[in-house]
Amino acid sequence: MADNIRIEFKPDGRIAATEEAAKALLNRMPSDAEQSSRIDEILAMIADPDSSLGAIKRLISAEIAEVTKLITRFSTDEELLSSVRVKNLEIRVKALRELGKELMEADVLGKKDFLNLDGPKFAYVVAEWNEGFNEAMRLVGIDDGTCNSVFRHFRDIMVKREPEIRRNVDTGSFAEKLEGMNKKGMTKGGK
Repeated sequence: MADNIRIEFKPDGRIAATEEAAKALLNRMPSDAEQSSRIDEILAMIADPDSSLGAIKRLISAEIAEVTKLITRFSTDEELLSSVRVKNLEIRVKALRELGKELMEADVLGKKDFLNLDGPKFAYVVAEWNEGFNEAMRLVGIDDGTCNSVFRHFRDIMVKREPEIRRNVDTGSFAEKLEGMNKKGMTKGGK
């Protein structure tokens, strides 16, 4: 049979092969099991906000391992089709690795501590703190007029300090001041 196998590469890029060559190449094609991919399952898990990053990364690793097994199988063949197949599989591994990196970056960004000083959540928290502070002043016997005066002065002070506070939040230079507040027992960390 090997004597009858002939593959021709035409100048226009077409490939011509004898019937025996075509059958031999088809016999080397990966089976359905070898071609199966976890990509659809990986994509479904990425779309599901309840899927853990660890589970997705394990599936990507398993897919890379399967592709590596195929690369090993086909890299021992000296056939042209096998070398093309290996190249395609290598591209698939690179794409899977990039996907894993993207997932890690997305996870890091998802855990980053963002503070939107102009957002509605922050406005709500500040309003609740004001209510709590107002209630505390009343509990210690401070009258409404004094409470209102304290809030007006506090508002004026904070308006003056706002640019500095925003700058410190944006640059991360608040850590030293926060540590000092912790030592004085002024924050949750200083209990």
